[in-house]
Amino acid sequence: MDKNVAEGMIYSNFTPEMREAIRDTAINSSLPNWVGRVGGVDTEEVRIFNEKVGPIVGMRINPDGTASSVPVQ
Repeated sequence: MDKNVAEGMIYSNFTPEMREAIRDTAINSSLPNWVGRVGGVDTEEVRIFNEKVGPIVGMRINPDGTASSVPVQ
């Protein structure tokens, strides 16, 4: 990012509203669609997501293929 800013890119933080919109899209659309693309909830990819990624980003893939928020660890 530093190189981009040095080259003239303007950096700005996401607003809380933008962060919430991104999170809602991930939970309601992106993650459930991804579950379908990787072959369903019983795949290694989903297991790894729930064990490794989910606790960091505060999301979990549920047994029915939906996603939900969980506390960030």
